Amino acid sequence: MEIKETVSQALTDSIKECFMGVLSLTLEEFDKADLNNEDHQVVASIGFAGQLEGNLSIIFSDQSACHVVGKMLYSEFSEVSPDVLDGVGEVVNMTVGGVKTRLISQFPIEISIPTTIKGKQIDVFSKKGLTRVYKSYRCAEFELDVVLYFKLQSEKPEVHAAKTGLSAAEKLAAFVDKNK
Repeated sequence: MEIKETVSQALTDSIKECFMGVLSLTLEEFDKADLNNEDHQVVASIGFAGQLEGNLSIIFSDQSACHVVGKMLYSEFSEVSPDVLDGVGEVVNMTVGGVKTRLISQFPIEISIPTTIKGKQIDVFSKKGLTRVYKSYRCAEFELDVVLYFKLQSEKPEVHAAKTGLSAAEKLAAFVDKNK
């Protein structure tokens, strides 16, 4: 199986598992031309690095973000609040955690902490040279878009600072020297 297909399947399995396991919602994948660019959106994004490097973003309308987090917290939200932003950050964190679990034997990765952005007509882009996996999902209550950008590192990632005894500052200095 091609790397893009492997990553795409891991993403689909992970987001469906997250929504079924946490929210008891069955997501259905459907074809859509491109990302929603609604007036009000919430984007939850998280990076990953290792043999695969990239970023996963889940794009919600304000209404769908409130609905999803409301189901998670057994509450109702009529507008995006700090709790809603934290909740969608958890959704992207759980989803990328599932991707990591499914790919760890082939592509070891580490994940960062999630970032959430609220705004109007948000577009999600990444630098050139990355492979893009784009998917749309829906259930009875809402739709959401997922975009994952990644690249395969040509070399195995370096061992983490904690395992080598180097401090973060020493590791950063070595990285900067190596990439001058």
